Amino acid sequence: MEKERLRIGLDAKRIVRNGTGLGNYGRALVNDLARQDGLDLRLYAPDAGRDTLRQQVWYWASVYFYEQQQYKDAEQYALKALPLCQTGGNREIEGDCLNLLAVIYIRLADYDRAAKYAKLVNELDLASGDADNISSSFNTLAAIYMSAR
Repeated sequence: MEKERLRIGLDAKRIVRNGTGLGNYGRALVNDLARQDGLDLRLYAPDAGRDTLRQQVWYWASVYFYEQQQYKDAEQYALKALPLCQTGGNREIEGDCLNLLAVIYIRLADYDRAAKYAKLVNELDLASGDADNISSSFNTLAAIYMSAR
């Protein structure tokens, strides 16, 4: 029998609109609460807020679920974050989100999707010229190849 989860609703207006002060505090609080077992957090806001702030909430939720080995939940949040990461103009954040999706799909043994996202990361890394990132993205592609065999 599954343990009952405590549902907590939070006013998220500042979390999705305010990039400093109480917005930062609210996002940190939500990220910390999300790491607690047995909680079902619901964020309520009058509108969608700023894309960059929503992207942070979705991305870090995905990281949390990945760390908890809840890969389907991690996938759901990473896919919500990805369009916001891609339109935000920060290629490093976009690459992080794409890489997260690649490793989620490795864990789910969906190697075709893992390769799709890993190739996108590799393209970003090659364009950046960052040797460490290029090496890392090639290693991810190699891990997908080895896992799929």
